[in-house]
Amino acid sequence: MTARLTVRYRKPTPLDARLHLHARTERVDGRRITTVASLRAGDTVTAEAEGLFVVIGTERALEYFGERPSTPEPTDPLP
Repeated sequence: MTARLTVRYRKPTPLDARLHLHARTERVDGRRITTVASLRAGDTVTAEAEGLFVVIGTERALEYFGERPSTPEPTDPLP
């Protein structure tokens, strides 16, 4: 679950360009997971991010999000 997400926009990210995203886990401390990432267009860094994520248990997930709905039966889109 996301506890904090910080994005720093360094330069405009071009449209219709090949982009490279590099992300890694920086540290795991119990339930806390710290990550970092960068987005590049060629040699230009267009954005950098840092995130803190927290692993939650089943009880807390149910408290926050409720029961997962059952998957409905597939229906034929054509009558």
